[in-house]
Amino acid sequence: MSSNTFNDTVGGASLWTGFGLSFLALLVFGGISALNENKKHSVFNVLAISIVGITALVYLIEALGNTELNTGRYDPTFWRLPNGQSAASAFSVKAAIQHYGWLGGNWNTIGQNGATVVPTCNPPQAPYRGVGGTDCTLLTTLVPNSRYLLWLRYAQWATNTPLLIATVGLLAGASISEIVFTTVMTLISIGSWFAAATSTGFNATWPIYAMGTSAMLPVVYQILVLWAERASKLPKATRTAFTVLAYFISFMGLGYAVNWGTAEGGMVQNTDQEIVTYTVLDMLSRVVFTAILMFVPGAMDGAGGVITKTEVESSESPAAV
Repeated sequence: MSSNTFNDTVGGASLWTGFGLSFLALLVFGGISALNENKKHSVFNVLAISIVGITALVYLIEALGNTELNTGRYDPTFWRLPNGQSAASAFSVKAAIQHYGWLGGNWNTIGQNGATVVPTCNPPQAPYRGVGGTDCTLLTTLVPNSRYLLWLRYAQWATNTPLLIATVGLLAGASISEIVFTTVMTLISIGSWFAAATSTGFNATWPIYAMGTSAMLPVVYQILVLWAERASKLPKATRTAFTVLAYFISFMGLGYAVNWGTAEGGMVQNTDQEIVTYTVLDMLSRVVFTAILMFVPGAMDGAGGVITKTEVESSESPAAV
């Protein structure tokens, strides 16, 4: 992994953990599918295997390194030394300046374009080995890094989210047009978040993010209202599984939106923290989601499948009641 983006012992370990968990799920679900002869379960088995398989592949590629994208956006949580070495966070730099009394190192003068400091040690006779092992007499400039982004994360979301939507829709018995519409809205959200994370336009991040997040509202309505009403007519085991998965995926969507705001958006989290929190969210929304589907007894037995517009109209007509 590149040394100027995130710490191998934190972010890297999180990526390897994500790969291990999703790959283990892939092996387990693959074994279950091979032993399951129920043809009605086959589509759900394929969806579950695809979801955790894609997740495992993306996390493996990211863990192996060199998949970062330089967004060009100023990152207040990360600083580097002039020679390219990783430096402490801005907060640690501030503490070092205050503690060692670097003359000229007024924190208020350190802005987005970097700052020149005169690292006179206090006391002068005690050499201070600063961040990166650089002697204080040599550390003259601190340059803020631009934000780095693991772009494959968004590719994984854009691939897996439609599969998650299809899983919930098939359980409820949604029509193809409903599944397509819901999928398109989620892709608009993901695409908008990626654009917001990489845009360097003046004040562009938050308006783009707001547009993408608002696209999630019809998705939540479709799942928790329209599909929930249809699922209420399903057998108890399938109805219960749908309810759990529907609320679970909706809650996870809220979690991603909030985390994006504190990570790529507001940059309150540094890149290490961002990787850890997204790994937790991905493992919950991919591995735990599919595990619920695979292990809840009878969850797939009463699935509605894909129904046509004619069938929808027929089921809702007074004569059908």
